[in-house]
Amino acid sequence: MKPILKFALCGACAVFALTACGESSSASGTDEVQNIEDLSSSSAKSSSSEENSSSSKEGVSSSSADSSSSMTSSSAVSSGSAASSSSAEGSSSSEENSSSSTIGTCKARRNVILEGSSVIWKFSKSDEASDAELQNETFEWKLEGATEENVSVAANVSDSTSATYAKAGTYGASVTVLGTTLDCGEVVVVSAPELELETEKSAVDLGLPSGKKWANMNEGAADNSGYGNYYAWGEVETKEEYTEANSKTYENELFDFDISGNEEYDVAMANWGSDWKMPTFTDMRELRNYCAWKWTSLNDVKGYQVVGVNGRSIFLPAAGYREGSVLDGAGNYGDYWSSTPRANSDGNAYGLGFDSASHYVGSGDRFSGRVVRPVQE
Repeated sequence: MKPILKFALCGACAVFALTACGESSSASGTDEVQNIEDLSSSSAKSSSSEENSSSSKEGVSSSSADSSSSMTSSSAVSSGSAASSSSAEGSSSSEENSSSSTIGTCKARRNVILEGSSVIWKFSKSDEASDAELQNETFEWKLEGATEENVSVAANVSDSTSATYAKAGTYGASVTVLGTTLDCGEVVVVSAPELELETEKSAVDLGLPSGKKWANMNEGAADNSGYGNYYAWGEVETKEEYTEANSKTYENELFDFDISGNEEYDVAMANWGSDWKMPTFTDMRELRNYCAWKWTSLNDVKGYQVVGVNGRSIFLPAAGYREGSVLDGAGNYGDYWSSTPRANSDGNAYGLGFDSASHYVGSGDRFSGRVVRPVQE
């Protein structure tokens, strides 16, 4: 018997939340897909309620998560904020499972979650559906593949419903309203495998849609818990100091191209060989949206275990970043370079930023020293 969950619409949207059972991680609040993020320099300070995170550290506050990584995020990006807005940013509909009809749209906001985390499906009415029609309508939600043995309703209050998963697996949701059934997409619930220390670099298949494989360790690291080397964007050698003055690419209008696969500027290819490249903006967005993230530690090093749909994982240590001669934030947050410059901004390039409460993709100052996690086709 498949559980059927019912609730009445409250306003224009109805939200359906599922919580997978098991030990919850501190990152469970990040399961909702975020907007394209704009990461500012470490000297800027901003705030937002997008993630309602209470994390606070020295440095910069993430504008979507109140985090203090030198990469910070915001809820909006201008039309020129990616090297190619169509290829780099993509669209929210392509990253979310969704279906629509004349009455509205139903979306699954996350594709992969850990046991102990929550997933949200959301219904948004169309202009063709009147408020009067939907105001007192009952929404009938079905969990495909779920039984009473592995799902139990934990709450059903107003316009939100949460359920508890007892097992990892693939689940789908649909909603029937006004006689129309919408497919809300599916979510894969995974359990995090035990982390092990690895000293030989390898390419890990996480089951990503693109087929890209991610290295198990950072460039320059002795093992998969090591921070590795820090590089200014577009440079292939480490430095004693990371400043605007000694950067080759900061405020340099000639660097308006993606450096992935260019051995002169791609540090992964330069130091690891032609099989490896720096990840692009799109690669990082894919890792962000199609894997489950768990804040944990390996070899007494804090960071994220990133788990793919196939149950395989990599560990991203919270390596911090370098400005001047100072290493800032190591053990608290991570900054990883992508190969993609930010268009219309000669001083910035995109990267992955995170702390214990959030993980996001955006841009940061090219002159600062950040670590690199290579990828393979």
